[in-house]
Amino acid sequence: MAQNILLTGGSGFVGKHLTDVLIDNGFSVSVLSRTEQKNTPSITYYKWDLKKNFIEKEAILNADYIVHLAGEGIVEKRWTRKRKKAILESRTKPIELIFSILEENNKTLKGFISASAVGIYGAITSHKICIEETPPANDFLGRTCQEWESRVDKINTLGIRTVKVRTGIVFGKNEGFLKKLFRVLKQVLEPF
Repeated sequence: MAQNILLTGGSGFVGKHLTDVLIDNGFSVSVLSRTEQKNTPSITYYKWDLKKNFIEKEAILNADYIVHLAGEGIVEKRWTRKRKKAILESRTKPIELIFSILEENNKTLKGFISASAVGIYGAITSHKICIEETPPANDFLGRTCQEWESRVDKINTLGIRTVKVRTGIVFGKNEGFLKKLFRVLKQVLEPF
């Protein structure tokens, strides 16, 4: 029987591509979705609603691994106080809900992999080379990533191997940040 990988953020840019790779390599894939989705032969969809603190428990109980990719995009809208709260909570609340289901049901996983971001080192560029031991920046991105990763560390307290992957800007042909950049460049260069 194929090992089951549960994805949060499975409908996002990285999640869609990861789903294809996992299926191609013989894994069973489950995706947590905010909207009702029809199961396919290769993907099982489960419902979740962060506003109601709800995740279909079976999604967690059937998982061998969980990959946490969920999170509001940071470049889509202006960073108002409300938006900053949404950015933070969209990353931390899912982990808290997953942790509570794992703990309440004494469920173990073979691994929990969570996205994080190089934003932990701050939004200011410099020539400094950052390593894992570099302290988090004291700005919005640094504090957000620190909160995000501290929730992930709770999963590790359950004896589950836990991995944090700090990524930067994600580029893809006609997708991700590159698509947004092209849109801006087109508007800037159009008059010329």
